[in-house]
Amino acid sequence: MSKFNLDKLREAAEPRKEKPDFMEKNKVNAIDYWYKKYMALKETERIPKPELTWKDVKAIVETADMMVSEVGRSSQELIQKYPTEKAYYTEVLDRFNKSKEAKK
Repeated sequence: MSKFNLDKLREAAEPRKEKPDFMEKNKVNAIDYWYKKYMALKETERIPKPELTWKDVKAIVETADMMVSEVGRSSQELIQKYPTEKAYYTEVLDRFNKSKEAKK
């Protein structure tokens, strides 16, 4: 017999090994996966969030006053430009955030 045939015979005689499935191959464990996700979430919660200081509050009030003076003292003009409280305070917050970014 040729060498090729002997190799084929040996291969046929050996029990066939099944390929490991994805979980075995990559050692993925559901408990480890969710524990790592939980720890990553806890890590983001641990990072301190910036708090408003009295200077930030002062800047917000100054921004709101400036917006009122831009529109004029008439409440009708203010209502026309900012029809709801949400629109007004959203604009105040946007301007405050822009000024804070400009200072950095």
